[in-house]
Amino acid sequence: MNFVEKELTNSNRNLSQTTIKKYCIDINKLALAITKKPIRNRAFLKKTDEIIKYIESLSNGCKKNYLCSILTVLAPNKKVISSSKNKAIPKRGYKKVYKVYSDYLNDFNIENKKKASTKNDREKLNWIDWEIILKFQKELYNNFIEKNVHKNTKYIARSDKLELLNLLCLSLYTLIPPRRLIYAKTLLLSYEDYIKYNDEKSDILDKNLFLVILDDDNKFFSFGKSIVKSKTKENLVINIPKELNDILNIFLVYHKGDFLLFRRGDETQMNKNELSKLLNTLFIKKFNKKISCNMLRKIYATHTCPKLNNNIARIANQMNHSVSTHIEHYVKPE
Repeated sequence: MNFVEKELTNSNRNLSQTTIKKYCIDINKLALAITKKPIRNRAFLKKTDEIIKYIESLSNGCKKNYLCSILTVLAPNKKVISSSKNKAIPKRGYKKVYKVYSDYLNDFNIENKKKASTKNDREKLNWIDWEIILKFQKELYNNFIEKNVHKNTKYIARSDKLELLNLLCLSLYTLIPPRRLIYAKTLLLSYEDYIKYNDEKSDILDKNLFLVILDDDNKFFSFGKSIVKSKTKENLVINIPKELNDILNIFLVYHKGDFLLFRRGDETQMNKNELSKLLNTLFIKKFNKKISCNMLRKIYATHTCPKLNNNIARIANQMNHSVSTHIEHYVKPE
């Protein structure tokens, strides 16, 4: 573990291990580019002119990524100013250096202030209207129900169980506002245990995604504030609509365990890459289109944006990003 990883792991920024790893990779690449050596300490970041000249040669996306990584390494911790505001605390001797990069990032953001972006070539090639995706979900549902296999509560053929898994995964991204690939981490929890954790072990709820089961008619997702990509002040509860609840009821008859989604092979818990591959495969087989989870989110946001009016904030919150990100990154006007 190098000093960057150690400091960020122990900082009060509450960064995920994935984010920490990304910052470590960015800073090490920058050190190699500037000093021709792997990173040993942050002193090389004082070469602001040389580093900014290097960053200027990169794409806008890479510029912002490097600047965010630099600023985080220069100020691993934050000071709480109020319930809604934190202030970065630069390391001793790096306050002026921090300001140079911070001012550069502010200027960059002003210059590149975004409006709703248009579809790129790949998106244009693979785009499918949201209504067609909903019809696809309905088709999978009807095909499964018509087999009547769900009426036998003691046995289900493996092929039917995998078909049911496909239906559930697609339904998670169509019957409620689509999140990222976090559903791969879903654990099952009774309502009684949920209340107990809420009273006695709230950190367990903070760090996990649970499907909380009250009874056959009532379930909800509890998204821990520390597990989601965009950290939230409180855990988010999303109630499950009847159509998705009906599918979950069938699925849970045949799937036993403390997690929701399983691998197609050994039926251990699915990971994010496997969930991504499952969704991609469904759309390739049906439409010969490459539709990722991220693109599904863009199609949904684009379809619903004109209809939401004052509800954009609610949908953006359920999708776990800001309103500005929703409009600037996910909504793709013609």
